[in-house]
Amino acid sequence: MDPRSSALHYGWIILGAGTFGSFMTLPGQTAGVSVFFDPITADLGISRTSASIAYAVGTLAGILPAPVIGRWIDRRGPRLTATIIAGGLALACVFMATVQSATTLLIGFGLLRGAAIGGLSLVSQQVVNLWFVRRRGIAAAAASLGLAAGSLTFPKLIDTLIALCGWRGAYLALAGLVALTILPVAAALFRDRPEKFGLSTDAGLPPATEEPREEPSFTRGQALRTGVFWLLCAAGFLTNAIGTA
Repeated sequence: MDPRSSALHYGWIILGAGTFGSFMTLPGQTAGVSVFFDPITADLGISRTSASIAYAVGTLAGILPAPVIGRWIDRRGPRLTATIIAGGLALACVFMATVQSATTLLIGFGLLRGAAIGGLSLVSQQVVNLWFVRRRGIAAAAASLGLAAGSLTFPKLIDTLIALCGWRGAYLALAGLVALTILPVAAALFRDRPEKFGLSTDAGLPPATEEPREEPSFTRGQALRTGVFWLLCAAGFLTNAIGTA
């Protein structure tokens, strides 16, 4: 779809697509993975402690490529990046259906967490940030509802899938769901910043009443030398660490 030909300002479509992207990260979110713990540990004959260690190590390994993915988004744009990541998430679900030991479980968790948290979640947030500037806080809050909705929907869905076709079949079903939903949505709807299409930010809404200010801009090197950057990194790290734990 050409953003310039849309009857609705494309910023609203981006907000919807980014929200759906956050929703579809649930196969790799803790709320989704936790439903699999009992059937996985029972089938593989491992303890919950071993599975939890594999999950912790897999999570840390999965998020390590996030800075590289962020740079990739900047260079290649969110459309290509999100499409490839969505395909990777589907393949990670397929791999999870094949694990046979604690070691392969760790690898599977790394792939799953990396594709969902370090990948799809990141690009879904970034595409919204590109299209909203002065109303970015409101847009980001609205997009976060996708994650909340997924946390309500996916555990019950996964539980039903496990009851119907076992935990391995459930992961294959999730792979198909990802491939049939967020992958085509990313390819068809995700787009780079609106200025490239001659469109305005903030979904074309009228300017806020306060005096407009130019948005601060930093290179990566400049950002790394600011205390605020590291403070935000620490806050994000601790928030996610506590939630995952």
